[in-house]
Amino acid sequence: MMTAIGFIKPIPNLRDVIDLHAPIKKRIVKNNQVPYMNSELRKVINVRNLLWRKFERQSCGQNWERYRTHRNLVVKFRKRSKSEYLRKKCAGSGNSKEFWSAIKPLFSQKVKPGNDTVLIENGTLVKKIRKCCKHYE
Repeated sequence: MMTAIGFIKPIPNLRDVIDLHAPIKKRIVKNNQVPYMNSELRKVINVRNLLWRKFERQSCGQNWERYRTHRNLVVKFRKRSKSEYLRKKCAGSGNSKEFWSAIKPLFSQKVKPGNDTVLIENGTLVKKIRKCCKHYE
């Protein structure tokens, strides 16, 4: 004898139902903005990112050229906004603490490996630090 239980569909998990009707979207939050970021630069960057996504969907020469020219425009705007920021921060201030607090975030904190002292002495390459130091004694 068959029971009605064999014909009942399993009840889906609540999470499966929610994911089906209201899926979770992933967003990237960019909270570590550079100090020289302004609304003009942000708009140009957003348009550049939009053009990049368009190029990824349709890889053609026209989309690449649009992206490339806008990428160059972002570099131009970034340089301009960085120089305006530095000019405002460093112009009237005689205080060195304010000056260095404005300048320091612009320098990279990463140390590049392999930056050894190299010296050319009498046509030969000297890489050892002790030999380089002896040369300057």
